[in-house]
Amino acid sequence: MALEEWKNLPTLQILQQYLNNVIDELDSNSQISSLWLSDRLHNFITTCMVFETKSGISVNAMIPDVVADSLEIQVTNEVVFLQGKQRKSAKDENDYELECGYSQFQIMIPLPQVIEPEIAIANLKNDMLTIILQKSSRSRQQVKVQILS
Repeated sequence: MALEEWKNLPTLQILQQYLNNVIDELDSNSQISSLWLSDRLHNFITTCMVFETKSGISVNAMIPDVVADSLEIQVTNEVVFLQGKQRKSAKDENDYELECGYSQFQIMIPLPQVIEPEIAIANLKNDMLTIILQKSSRSRQQVKVQILS
């Protein structure tokens, strides 16, 4: 079996550049969202998973390089709000990691069920944040909004 050159790589690079330009244009024309505030290139929450059990909800968020003292968690009946700082770092030519400052992040995570916000436990270990929440016996409230003409 002979190795052949993969001819689709230039096409994929053109597509990637086009998508990067579209995203950059959207960023420059849009307002800052309350759902997510971040510097896309330097900080991010890599994984956020919400698990539901019979009695509770578990929220797991992987936050690389989080500064534990800056992490703030707010819980309402239907939403978990996280904000804090992450260390920015860079590598030099010898692959030494240099700390270059901090960047801030915010994220709002909607929950699948109404919970009891007073009963929340959080644990941060190895950049993995785990929040355990207890479900509430109350149901979501829906309000019909009347449209004025």
